[in-house]
Amino acid sequence: MKSRNDSNRFEETAQDALEYCRLQVEAVKLRALATLATLFNNIFSVLVLVVTVSIALFFLAVALTLILAQATGSLLCAVLIICALFLIVSIVIYALRKKLIVNPLVKMLSKLMFGNDKEED
Repeated sequence: MKSRNDSNRFEETAQDALEYCRLQVEAVKLRALATLATLFNNIFSVLVLVVTVSIALFFLAVALTLILAQATGSLLCAVLIICALFLIVSIVIYALRKKLIVNPLVKMLSKLMFGNDKEED
């Protein structure tokens, strides 16, 4: 009689352990799904923002080129000035890329993946 109770307990414990493992796998899947949904939402939002800002900067550059063309009397000089301005801005952004792009991206991804709620500035 005792061995029958022990075997039933062992089977129940094994079934409970399997159920626990299954639930843990489901929990990991759900956390991964939530994390990926948030990540793709952030990527899509940034992509829309970048496209919108790029279009606005394009029109601003065209307007500034036309203003400079009237001021200098030469469309070629105005285009070269705007080109030089964009090159300078690109060099500055490249020089500060870690501070402006990489570090905030790493902070955002670590907060997203590991759930760090405290902000370190």
